[in-house]
Amino acid sequence: MQFLYVSLNFFSVTGLPHSLRSPRAGKTPNKRLATNEELIWPPALVDEFLKLLVKEKKDMQSSEIAIPTWKRIEAALHMLGHTKITWQTCRGKYASMYEYFTGTLLRTGGIVGGVKCPYWDKMCDLHDFPKDYIVPPDPVYRKCYL
Repeated sequence: MQFLYVSLNFFSVTGLPHSLRSPRAGKTPNKRLATNEELIWPPALVDEFLKLLVKEKKDMQSSEIAIPTWKRIEAALHMLGHTKITWQTCRGKYASMYEYFTGTLLRTGGIVGGVKCPYWDKMCDLHDFPKDYIVPPDPVYRKCYL
C-alpha cells in the first residue's frame, strides 16, 4: 500500500511524471463585452459631449488628439453627472462619430434616410465645414472616339 501511495504522488492523473508533462496553457482573460449603455449614448449626453468638443475645438483639429484633452472632456462630463464615462469611451465615441461624419454625412449633406442628422450642425462647427456642404459627386469620364 505504501508503494501505491508514493506512485500516486509521483505520477499525475495522465500517468506521466509532473516534470515530463507539458506546461498547462494559461487562461487568457475574457474580453469584457460592451453593454448597450456604452454603445448607445442618450441624445442628451451626445449633445453635451459635442458642446464640449466644440469648446476644445483648437485641440480637436490636430491630427493626433492628446490624452489630456480627453481627460479634460471626461472631467467636464463627470461634473455634469455622467460618472460612468471614461476618457477612453469618449475617444472611441468621437472616432466612430467622426468616421460616420466623414464617410456618410458629408456625402449627403447631413440627410440620411430623408431625415437631417441632429448633430450635423455641431460636427460642421467642429470641423469648420459650411452647414450646406455636400461632397461633389465624382465626375464621369467618357472616352471620346474620333
